[in-house]
Amino acid sequence: MVAIHAVDGMPGVGKTALARHVAHLVADRFPDGQLFVDLHAHSPDRAPSEPGDVLAGLLAATGLTAEHIPEGTSARADRWRDRMAGKRLLLVLDNAATGEQVAPLLPGSAGCLVLITSRRRLARLRRDYGATILPLEVLPESEAVALFTRVHPHRLDAAGQAAVVRLVRLCGYLPLAITVLASGIGTDGQTSGITDVLADLEVTQDRLASIDEYRDSLELGVAAVFDLSYQRLTAEQQRVLRLLSLTPGTDIDLYAAAALTDLPVTAVQRHLRDLYTHHLAEQPAHHRYRLHDLINLYARAHTITDEADAAAGRLLDFYQHTAAIAATRIRRRGTTPHHTTTPACTSPVPDLPDQAQATAWLRAERANLAACVAYTRRHSQHARTVDLAASFAAFLRQDGPWTDGIALQTDILTIVKGFGDRNGEAWTLSELGNLRVATGDYPQATVLLERALTIHLDIGDRHGEAYTVTELGCLRRLTGDYLQAAALLERALAVFRGFRDRNGESWVLCELANLRRLTGDYPQATALQEQSLAIRLDIADRHGEAWTLAELGRIWRLAGDYLQAAALLERALAVFRGFRDRNGESWVLCELANLRRLTGDYPQATALLEKALTTARDLGDRQTESEVLNYQGDLLRSSGNSEPARACHVQALRLAREAGSPLDEARALAGIGRCAVATSVINGIADMRRALEIFRRLGAAEAAELAAEIDAIS
Repeated sequence: MVAIHAVDGMPGVGKTALARHVAHLVADRFPDGQLFVDLHAHSPDRAPSEPGDVLAGLLAATGLTAEHIPEGTSARADRWRDRMAGKRLLLVLDNAATGEQVAPLLPGSAGCLVLITSRRRLARLRRDYGATILPLEVLPESEAVALFTRVHPHRLDAAGQAAVVRLVRLCGYLPLAITVLASGIGTDGQTSGITDVLADLEVTQDRLASIDEYRDSLELGVAAVFDLSYQRLTAEQQRVLRLLSLTPGTDIDLYAAAALTDLPVTAVQRHLRDLYTHHLAEQPAHHRYRLHDLINLYARAHTITDEADAAAGRLLDFYQHTAAIAATRIRRRGTTPHHTTTPACTSPVPDLPDQAQATAWLRAERANLAACVAYTRRHSQHARTVDLAASFAAFLRQDGPWTDGIALQTDILTIVKGFGDRNGEAWTLSELGNLRVATGDYPQATVLLERALTIHLDIGDRHGEAYTVTELGCLRRLTGDYLQAAALLERALAVFRGFRDRNGESWVLCELANLRRLTGDYPQATALQEQSLAIRLDIADRHGEAWTLAELGRIWRLAGDYLQAAALLERALAVFRGFRDRNGESWVLCELANLRRLTGDYPQATALLEKALTTARDLGDRQTESEVLNYQGDLLRSSGNSEPARACHVQALRLAREAGSPLDEARALAGIGRCAVATSVINGIADMRRALEIFRRLGAAEAAELAAEIDAIS
């Protein structure tokens, strides 16, 4: 078979230049000739070439006189193949429109090579003729910079080189745009010329036009090249392309595109596939589409104001509606803040029946949701901003980074206070307090949660009261006030049961069990966790189930049943990984590492703790970070490395004191003391006794073990 290579790619990506370059390199292998034919799929002011006309030209180019050229495309194709039999010829078919246009032009000789360029993906050629399809993408940054410097070959200082990197980024790494810009900038080699161009491009309202100002008057600019592709589209395809430019984030799925265009999902999918085939849209993932940066600018410049406003409204409705549903699925606390709503949405939405699918959707749409929040803030759509941000914040609470969640909730707080929305203010304060707990800022968390509780009580919001009281109970546990923690949790439990909020009930039962565990009442802790687990299984709360399994695993580890502990922790880990919940995963890895240490598998324990520590730091989870550092210290000391172990405990001590966490402080002091005993019994016992004092004040189960240890040493 003839060797066929089809290069496809977006306008201006360098398909023709590549084909010409390859043809030049291999020309000497084809002694019977090299032919270049422009098929004019995207030439200005003319239609694509008819195959029959092209064949007539090819036959004439190979020496056939006009009277011997047959009539009709089929007859000419047969004559063309006959004349190429046994020949070694290179044929470049540039700017092809379709596979149907190209097929009659293909020679039949195995000694021939055909290079084809097209803005369309010519899948038919691969299927019917075994063609090799070579999609040509925009350049990597390093190659884009190299292209710029080849076209503009002047020595530049560091500032000029840095400016070139930013210039090629503004060109979207598109070879045509880079070439136009580099060739049009002054040739005096001065850095100032390049930095001036950069400054202009970074502030211009029309980047495409600004780039094209540097083109030679006889050549097509970037916008003109895009025009040729745009004009080949149907009116509806043009409309879809224009509206895609309104996508707030980086890419868009079929449901969002359907809302944006006000089309059925199947119809918009067909149009998106067509745009993808024409290399006017990219497909970064299954059923997700995006526009190249410069095509996006081109399409946006062609939007009609009324059309764009209506489309943006539909898209925001879609994201607001779907995000509210997804947030309800993933909230761990069994409550939905009362200041959020689920707005009407006239377009189809994805089915998000459970936590896993809701989480997957939120992760896929993360950039779009963040962009929607920013868009609505810029356009003073305050109510919509609050609803979108509240849903997005629920996701950030799960996936992190928590500092982003804090920033977002702080913005929401400003807006709801401006509205005079006390209910919204209370819920936002509660969420902020919860995030401050997660990041280990217990003093600020206390202030926020107490402010929230005051408002909930003032406005008679019993559900909000239960939510915030539970958070305060968790906080009191972390700060060592176990009696107050128990009282608050029992109070919340009564309210949740009164509302028949089983998710809230299971949450409080889990927290009460944690209190019992900390005071060494393992049977009661187990019973409470099993009650929590039964509810979570009954209501299909997989995420809550994982947390309860993990807590049960910790109890069994403390009770000395390492096999049962490992089994429960592995079950929890599988669920967390299914959700890609890095917070839960790092917590379980920390517990599994401690188990491995206790069973003597130090290498595995080390690896698990390193993974847990990395994740905790990525999330900003200082409480887990402190716990991991203490476990690392215990592990290093167990393997005879007292100095590195002490360093870990010292870091944990600093974090614990900054957070105001006496339990973690005591554990760090105990670790420091155990490390010091190896060189100075007196100093070591002093730290251990300080730890014992804290454990006893808390009523922690670790007090008895540490007291026995001190007695044995002294």
